[in-house]
Amino acid sequence: MMNATNTLQKIDRVRYYEMADDGAFIDKRVELIDGIITPRPKPTPLECISLSLADQCLRPFFTNAVLRNQAPLQFNSFTELEPDLALVPGNIREWEYVGIDHPGTAMLAIEVSESTLERDRTLKAPIYARANIPDYWIINVRDNCVEVYRDSAPDPEAPRGFRYKTVTMLKPPESISPLANPAAQIPVADLLP
Repeated sequence: MMNATNTLQKIDRVRYYEMADDGAFIDKRVELIDGIITPRPKPTPLECISLSLADQCLRPFFTNAVLRNQAPLQFNSFTELEPDLALVPGNIREWEYVGIDHPGTAMLAIEVSESTLERDRTLKAPIYARANIPDYWIINVRDNCVEVYRDSAPDPEAPRGFRYKTVTMLKPPESISPLANPAAQIPVADLLP
């Protein structure tokens, strides 16, 4: 008799990219999270506007880093997220020597949220904390604020064993300074549609 328990087999990045090459994800938005292919919702119009605003606001403050727009960050063999924006150390030319891998860290990760707010808080925040991303922002267009997550720490009670100890909500007319450039004062209103 067969075991009635159905086990989900995790896949790694190699298999994930083989599946992509075979056309498994055509017309689909997905991420690899702890070995599970996870759908990514299509962005709303307000999320798209806010993403463009954030890119435009942040870019002038970082000439010695790369601001990547919806591009993968490879955290381990089983997890590859695509934040809406990620500030990655170094320059684009340095990645030629890395080979086919995407960067494995970021100084700042940003998710723009209207329809994905709970997902970005409960699913993605612990993953960014586990990856030791020092500065994680959720541009919350639904509630007209920016949620700032800092001070990642292990926590056996938290999902995936990590959490951010400091969470701050900023609303207009407040400003925010990225940890990677504390002198930059970015008005929260400039990041919101």
